[in-house]
Parts: sequence; structure tokens; C-alpha cells
Amino acid sequence: MAQRDRFTLLGGETPCHLFEGDGIRPILEDDIRVEYRPERVEFPDGTGGWRHAIQEAEEREEALGQPYRWNNERFAVERIVVTRTPLAEDPVVTLALRDAVYAD
Repeated sequence: MAQRDRFTLLGGETPCHLFEGDGIRPILEDDIRVEYRPERVEFPDGTGGWRHAIQEAEEREEALGQPYRWNNERFAVERIVVTRTPLAEDPVVTLALRDAVYAD
């Protein structure tokens, strides 16, 4: 089975690959469901400071001309549910996604 390098997720191309178990069996694109809520990801209490520290550190690296991570838009995985097809028991994956940025 050929593996695709990228697939489209909510209008954006992603380098993400989904495999089951030991990583030798790719999950087919037709067996992936996406539930997307266009809301920003929420964090548990006490973790907000980490996000700001990461963003500030990357901004310092950029200002110094050092390699840094650009805080671009991403998806946060809120939940993953794996079920099976009735006969072949192939995996069917449902991804629940929300909006995020790299620093999140």
C-alpha cells in the first residue's frame, strides 16, 4: 500500500501520518473522520505561563537572529476515538480538533 506524503485537513495541507498499533498499518484517508470546532484550545489552570514563556523564548531567538519556531496556526487534538469497521475490523479514527498556534 502506497503512503501519501500529505493530506488535506480542513482546507490545509498537513504532513501528518496516522498509523495503528505498531506503526506498520496506515489508516486509510477514507477511514478518518474530523470533528472541528472553530474555537481556541483551552488549557488547564496553571499552564498558561508555560505558553507565554515558550512564545517569549522564541521571540528572543528571532531577535538574536537564531533559529526559532514561528508561532503559526495549528490544530490542537482535543480527542481521538478509534472504532472498527464491522467485517474487516479496519480502524476508523475520529479526530476532534480545535484551533491553536505553535506556542499552544
